[in-house]
Amino acid sequence: LSTATFSGSITANGGIIFPVTQVSSADANTLDDYEEGTWTPVAGASSGSIGSYTSSGYYTKVGRLVYLNGLITITNTGTATNQYVTFSGIPYPSSSAYGNWMGACRENAVDGSLNQVIVNGNSSSGSFLKYNNTGNIVLNAAFYFSVMYFTA
Repeated sequence: LSTATFSGSITANGGIIFPVTQVSSADANTLDDYEEGTWTPVAGASSGSIGSYTSSGYYTKVGRLVYLNGLITITNTGTATNQYVTFSGIPYPSSSAYGNWMGACRENAVDGSLNQVIVNGNSSSGSFLKYNNTGNIVLNAAFYFSVMYFTA
């Protein structure tokens, strides 16, 4: 295990300046954008609408990188058919630089399937989809998900 000595400086507004000589602008070497918070996912369906659900989430943002976690528990499927769950309301819209952003999701109910979570490129929304593409809207299902993406 090695230790490093910090040789940068702290700005008046609390940012950290890393002493990298390759970049001529001091602003490019300043870590001044860090945020943690909570968000409330808004659940939806690709077909029909979900009757009722509960949701919660948290995020960490460092510069343009956002680490997003959430939980959506469907308590009434309403008119939603066996398609996929959508969500919106992410705290920072995603960049379209790399298309859609992929993460992992676990449906913790009927079969405990592992799902794919997608944050759409250039958007504040996303969806869950089973790897076998059969859909996954089920009653009393809890969807735990995590994804990282860049903001615009």
